[in-house]
Amino acid sequence: MAGDMDIEVGAFATAHGDERVQRGAAPSGTYALLRYINHSLRAHRLLFEWAGAELIPFDVEEAEAGARWAGRFEIYVTDPRTEPRKTRWETELAFLTR
Repeated sequence: MAGDMDIEVGAFATAHGDERVQRGAAPSGTYALLRYINHSLRAHRLLFEWAGAELIPFDVEEAEAGARWAGRFEIYVTDPRTEPRKTRWETELAFLTR
């Protein structure tokens, strides 16, 4: 993805936060999931191709500034403190469908 992006970053926490850090929740619904190790671009491409072949639309709208996703997550399952090699991290993609 080229250019500027407006993103939110989330983490599991028990504190309430402050004016910069706020509690939130992922939108409810059905998600297409793909868990992978290494090869991020290949994994993203595979999920898009699979959803297209299965006629599963993602909950995304085109806006003037670019695509606006209702729910698109990249979840790092592996703790980088226990596995420093990024090529061994287990990652899950979760894209909200319509």
